[in-house]
Amino acid sequence: MKIMDRKVLREIKNQKFRSLLIISIVTVTSAMILGMRGGHPMIMATYEENLRVNNVADGRFTFRSPIFESNVSQIKSDAEFMNSHQIADIEGRLILHLEIKYQAEKFPCIVIGVNFPNSINQVYIEEMDTTVESPTDVLNTTTNCIIESLFAGTLFGQDISLGENVTLLIGADEFDFSIRAVGQDTDFVYVVDPVSQMTLMGQLAVIWVDLTALQEIVFGGLPMINQVLFTVTERLEKPLIMAAQDALKTRFASNNIDISGLEFTIFDETIDWKFFDADAGSMDKVGTIFGIIGLIMCCVAIYNTISRLVQSQRKNVGLFMSMGANASEIIWHYVKITMLLSFIGLLLGISLGHFFAIGITQLLVRFFPFQAYLYPIMWNEYILISVIVFAVCVAFSGLSAYPITRITPREAMSAFFNQVKATKAVLSEKIFGWIPGFQSIHMRVPIREIFLRKRKSTITILAITTSMIMMITSIAMTANMYGALNRNFEEYNTADYQIQFETSIPMSAIHQFMGNLSENDILDYETTITVYSSLIQAGEVQGGFIIECYQANSTLRNLNIVDKEISDPKDITSDEIILGIAIADKFDILLGDVIQIGLLDNHTVQVVGLVGELIDYTGFMTIEAFHSNNMSLNFGIPMGYVSGLLLNVGAETDVIELREKFDTTFAISQWIDANQSHQSILSLMQSMLSMLILFILVGMIIGVLFSFNTMYMGFLNRENDFLAFKAMGTSPKYFVKMIFWENALLSLFSLILTIPVGYFAYWQSMDYMIEKKFYIPLSIPWYTWPGVLLLSLVSIWMATRRLTKKINNMNLADELRSRMIT
Repeated sequence: MKIMDRKVLREIKNQKFRSLLIISIVTVTSAMILGMRGGHPMIMATYEENLRVNNVADGRFTFRSPIFESNVSQIKSDAEFMNSHQIADIEGRLILHLEIKYQAEKFPCIVIGVNFPNSINQVYIEEMDTTVESPTDVLNTTTNCIIESLFAGTLFGQDISLGENVTLLIGADEFDFSIRAVGQDTDFVYVVDPVSQMTLMGQLAVIWVDLTALQEIVFGGLPMINQVLFTVTERLEKPLIMAAQDALKTRFASNNIDISGLEFTIFDETIDWKFFDADAGSMDKVGTIFGIIGLIMCCVAIYNTISRLVQSQRKNVGLFMSMGANASEIIWHYVKITMLLSFIGLLLGISLGHFFAIGITQLLVRFFPFQAYLYPIMWNEYILISVIVFAVCVAFSGLSAYPITRITPREAMSAFFNQVKATKAVLSEKIFGWIPGFQSIHMRVPIREIFLRKRKSTITILAITTSMIMMITSIAMTANMYGALNRNFEEYNTADYQIQFETSIPMSAIHQFMGNLSENDILDYETTITVYSSLIQAGEVQGGFIIECYQANSTLRNLNIVDKEISDPKDITSDEIILGIAIADKFDILLGDVIQIGLLDNHTVQVVGLVGELIDYTGFMTIEAFHSNNMSLNFGIPMGYVSGLLLNVGAETDVIELREKFDTTFAISQWIDANQSHQSILSLMQSMLSMLILFILVGMIIGVLFSFNTMYMGFLNRENDFLAFKAMGTSPKYFVKMIFWENALLSLFSLILTIPVGYFAYWQSMDYMIEKKFYIPLSIPWYTWPGVLLLSLVSIWMATRRLTKKINNMNLADELRSRMIT
């Protein structure tokens, strides 16, 4: 074994602290990245497995106007139809969006009437009243109910006890139901408000009641349902689901069912899936972001650790160089140390990262009531990340050893060698010398250090820039978040209320009704059409989406068009459509692409605009375009018919009385309060703020660590300088000024670099994290820049305080004696 190779093993053994430090750095970095990114496929696999275990519907039809239950029972008994279209099971239920009263407090509620135990979307009983003999008897045509576990729980919910009553509010009537069980349906891993489409876990109740009992209350005993669920023989297979959907839709139409208000949703288009996928995806993205941060910290830590090791062994390096060792051999010596330690760290990191990913998955599945667990390993991800971490460690260990090879053996073995050879005042020193505060010798030192030690200054500037970019992105997102939300309601969705009818009705009937109301009650109103449509691209059904149609002269609904091929979006024709960016991104649809839409028949349209507002999976047209060229007949809506209203009401309007008038005249399926939607989204924004604040804190911590590490390395190289100043009686406050201003100037240069890079990083972060599904302005408020500089100076001050304590604690006599100066 060569002497240099033996020295590698000896140094790893003798330098235990540094060896353990490098192993720990690599282990933590790789484990953090692998744990966050490896957890994403585990979580999604677990979620999909629970869809299978609990037989969650592959597809579901929701009818605005209820249909007879016999439509489903006839299909289920038709074995030939079921087999030919590979439909495994089909089931009907009644789902209503109401309010309940619990302990004198009102809550929004989703009431689901089922024949329990239901075969599709099986309700998993978590806790049951001891008075109930069997789970199959928990409902059994009684006024008992099962309540969703998050609403009933203590963490987010109302701490409900079995045996208590809840009151269903249906119109002016109240109906008491006794809570006999607490349960969960995988459909409600997230409990989402159907009005605002925002999660209200613990504040929105989901209640399962007996279907017959609910039909008795709502329809006087008529066997009516408004939702049909089905599964296919090969679970979660989209081609089979879409084929079954077409067959069932045709079957419904042949039974004279009005399907103009029909909505079809596939398993991965439910609101629950979108929220779960977004949160699981955010974990993957946050894992990537924190992984990059971890890699940066790993770079700095490896660089500083090996640099300290090299500095402590300068005499040995000089000795080897005098014996004939060349620069590559010296660098390779320290690279081998890092390679061995990094390899050990990666072995530990991969193991810990895998268990970390499992732990994250288990933590999530404990929070959500899953019954099945899957832990797939993405080996390609593990190998790729390991290679990246290993390469980074090797590269920065080589960079840290490189400077020592640029000096002579005599200089390397000298105890007082300082690589800075300039003695005259440099240009930067002369320029800053015009500033009164920089004229003293103590303030000239920072200038010389910055401009003469270019490599160290460059590394420091890049490190502080990384910290600033994190803080700028977080502050800009925080500042813009509420602005984007308020803009959505102040400029684009300005109506106070939105009404959806169960079936489409003539415009003339609406105008006549509105004409009989007081002008003080209704300030303005507009008709709308909301229909479900299939989306076909290149002859293949991609999925479904909602098309919303507004009046061409609308003032209550405007569109935030971010890209378009037409001069005025309100002038689109029946052969054109505008898509929300989220739905276009989901199906890889570009501006100018041609797609087909329709419910009863297909109609070809060109995408002429893209909308960027809130999370938007919607298509947009004008009512005039929708009704032209008989296009509306493809959706089963006659000419001159609409399906909804937008309202602006007066300040003194009695909304309850107004709703009663509408309910008396029309069959209302949904009454949406814009203020309620606004508040629901605000609550979601507030929860997101905590993550952004965390990013700001992480940015500050990185700033402190980078500043201190850079300062400490500079201190090791300049100990004799500080000793000289101390011997001359320099006051501690001057040490503070020297160290602080050196890094403050570097922070100022970092801020200048951060301005262009920060804008680019912010745009890329928005595109990466949000994927165009959520509109946030790309501008960065002006006050962000001085704010970030202030936070950076605070970070530097914290690092300065720590280092000046070390300088003040230096014993002058002991330090000089150890350097053999006395």
